[in-house]
Amino acid sequence: MTQAPTDPNPTPPPDTPGASEPGLDAAQQSLSDALRVSFGVLKVLMIVLFVVYLGSGVIRVDEQNTAVRYRFGEEIGTYGPGWHFGLPFPIEQVVMVPRNTQTLRVDKSFWYDNPEDLEPAQLAFQPLNPLNDSFLITGDTNVIHVQFEVTYVIEQGDVNQYLRNVGSLERANELVQTAVERGMIHAIASSQIDDIVSSSDYPVNEIVQRTKDVLTKLDTGITIQQVLIDNKNQSMPNQVREAYLGVTQAQADKVRIIQEARQTYDQTLGAAAGGAHGELLTMIRAYEAALGSGEDELAHALRTELDRSIRDLLLPELALLEQISAYRNAVTQATQSDDDQSKAAARAATDALAKSLAELDGDRALTRPIAGEIAAAISLAKARRSEISSRAEREYKRYASALDAYNKTPLVLANDRLQATRERVMNRDTLKFLGLSTRINTTFDPVDVDDINNVEADRRREEAAEQAREER
Repeated sequence: MTQAPTDPNPTPPPDTPGASEPGLDAAQQSLSDALRVSFGVLKVLMIVLFVVYLGSGVIRVDEQNTAVRYRFGEEIGTYGPGWHFGLPFPIEQVVMVPRNTQTLRVDKSFWYDNPEDLEPAQLAFQPLNPLNDSFLITGDTNVIHVQFEVTYVIEQGDVNQYLRNVGSLERANELVQTAVERGMIHAIASSQIDDIVSSSDYPVNEIVQRTKDVLTKLDTGITIQQVLIDNKNQSMPNQVREAYLGVTQAQADKVRIIQEARQTYDQTLGAAAGGAHGELLTMIRAYEAALGSGEDELAHALRTELDRSIRDLLLPELALLEQISAYRNAVTQATQSDDDQSKAAARAATDALAKSLAELDGDRALTRPIAGEIAAAISLAKARRSEISSRAEREYKRYASALDAYNKTPLVLANDRLQATRERVMNRDTLKFLGLSTRINTTFDPVDVDDINNVEADRRREEAAEQAREER
């Protein structure tokens, strides 16, 4: 029996892995296997990409933003802070809108050109060039420079307006800057240069309101919060800065001199009358006002009350002092304004004060004491008056006694006075120098001794008073 020859490369069954397809040679078989593997990898990649695509709909919204959802261009809601899942683009789209306050600094629009960052003093002699230097013109046709910051927010209730008419923060900054520049120009054009430069009194409220009006008309959904003027650098042109600094220094010197004068004023009055100098000065000014107004009776009553206060070193009662102060203020106001209402008030204050002064009781109690140099001078005058009175009384008694002795024995009194005069003129040393041996009674008259002692006491008191004044 004859055996059939064996095939050295038997063909595997078609369903066997790696089996060659019928009719394909080795090269075609390799290509077919490569394509089969590539399709498998592509399927895996497609699945991975699909998962990634679906995952692109997962977003995170932070605390500073609000996420607005759109599906095929139509708004369907918003996302708050946190993680959220939505359909991926282009089915759905999420737009972030800031919730926090935005700050925009405007430092070029109305400022001078200074590319080399020179000091203002170095730019003082360079002319102002309208082509390069920006500035504002005030209502009195002066020129100023200004830098400022604007803070604004996007109203969450007007997000649709913001997205429809603005769309981005870059565009929002442009609109806000344009609007606030327009408001600044209009507001400064109605202001005075002294209010702005000297007092930094910018019409900020007007600037903010004008900016709000512009943004509201454009339906931007943006609200201006405030405009902050940068006052670190004075806004006058550099060409007049030196003159401005000179004026500023002069004003500072004026304030300082006035303060020093007021301090000297208070110190002088305080030294003169102590803590009561204000009330005394008010009474004096009221007396002068009464004289100037032709109120002679009121002036006489005020002078009497003033003299009594100084004599007793005690102020009047508080109620009377308040009336005197009210009278003085009313008369001053009537003199300055000269209207019917002020005149009526001055007349009423005059009548009320005159009535109060007329009803005063001579035995009424006074209040706070008056101190200072006035009190010292009055006390010294009282002491001197007492001394002079005592001395005059002693002299009167001495001369009365001498007159009585003279009436009885004229020659004896004359000899006694002659002897006393000799003894005063010629003391012991004089007698010794002249070589007189005649013994003279040099005992002074007791009355004369008292006179000498009084003169010495007066001299010492005057020296003590002068020293006290120098110490004060």
